Amino acid sequence: MDKTRSAGILLPIASLPSPYGVGDFGKEARSFADTLSKAGFKYWQILPLTPLGYGHSPYQPFSSFAMDELYVDLDDLKEKGYLDEIPPFGGLVAGKVSYEASREYKMPLLQKAYKKQLSEHPHCLDAFTKAHPWIKDYAAFMMFKRIDSRSWDNWVKENRDWILTRPALRGEKRDAYRFEVWLQMTLYRQYDALHEYCHKLGISIIGDLPFYVGFDSCDVWANQDTFLLDPSSKQPTFIAGVPPDYFSATGQRWGNPIYDWKKLEDTGFDFIINRIAISSKVYDFLRLDHFRAFDTYWKIPASCPTAVEGEWIEAPGYALFDRLLSLHP
Repeated sequence: MDKTRSAGILLPIASLPSPYGVGDFGKEARSFADTLSKAGFKYWQILPLTPLGYGHSPYQPFSSFAMDELYVDLDDLKEKGYLDEIPPFGGLVAGKVSYEASREYKMPLLQKAYKKQLSEHPHCLDAFTKAHPWIKDYAAFMMFKRIDSRSWDNWVKENRDWILTRPALRGEKRDAYRFEVWLQMTLYRQYDALHEYCHKLGISIIGDLPFYVGFDSCDVWANQDTFLLDPSSKQPTFIAGVPPDYFSATGQRWGNPIYDWKKLEDTGFDFIINRIAISSKVYDFLRLDHFRAFDTYWKIPASCPTAVEGEWIEAPGYALFDRLLSLHP
């Protein structure tokens, strides 16, 4: 990082202006980068780009590695010939992001663009799949999630347990799986183009990596033994949060599942290190959210309706960062 004094702005992608109800990786993002550059700023800090989970929260995402399809730039798809036209969006609400309306509006258009691109370039997904191994589990997770929007532990057994053996997908499921891969390929391509544009202006992007992951996520579904879950119900036995303080008499009960730190230590902290490593390739600088939990974390029994009950537990943070620095000195 430049040692001279510099400054930046925090603005989530979703908060950018857009005729489609939510900010995206298109022209308004470039316009904001232009504004930053003209004002002399050097950094653009954004919130996690991950698929929004419960309450549209980027801190309860469906994946640590995927991006939300809301950020796809439709105009770019039209320019590339994958969309013939873009109908007007009728769900604009002044001063607010129209999450549900925008997602409902964009999805049929994204399906059309997917079919058009694959009809012209049937092997276009191969390179992305090879370069991003995480996409295989995530594409399956989202394919099942669109079939049944409930939490993964409530899916029918065939879908819930697919991750245990990863059998081949066929027919409509295979096509739906490939659509999820195409979405991520498109998002990463558009983000990379925006990122490069920012670099040309001398602007670095600061990303944000949540300490915990959401329970209803591919992260937990594909790594169940990494978290403190009940063996039969698959529900968390302990959850994350912070205890009562000056701001809240009952504390904050976030609901994220707690890591099985012994399992993490036994595996060289690979799960967390992989999250950090992949995110570091996406952003120029990375903010590690809730950093204090690498030292001690508040462990709440899942049966407790608030964060009042719980205890501070020491985390093996020094061992984790020693391992991380040994891999990335």
